[in-house]
Amino acid sequence: MSSSVYEIVVYQVTNRESAITARRKAMEATKSYPGFRAYRPLNGLEPLNLMADLIEWDDYESAKAAGEKVKSDPAFAEIFAQISDFKLLAHFTSGKLLSSVDA
Repeated sequence: MSSSVYEIVVYQVTNRESAITARRKAMEATKSYPGFRAYRPLNGLEPLNLMADLIEWDDYESAKAAGEKVKSDPAFAEIFAQISDFKLLAHFTSGKLLSSVDA
């Protein structure tokens, strides 16, 4: 199996609780997208209206195709309505994991 591609999306929302609910619905739809592996939602501590999504894909092509698909997927309409500003949308590959066990 090839190395995963990680997508990081950081954005501000108008209403945190509504956005958390809307994001959950959108991510349920994403599970059926080709190349989807995993998803981790992140909620800002400061500022509270900052949110991020970490999505793992099989490859860059799958990530890019999903990025196009969400634009017209009705499951994303509610979360897009909650987003006031996109801060970052980028794709990454992983280096070696460093953990406290390695210290």
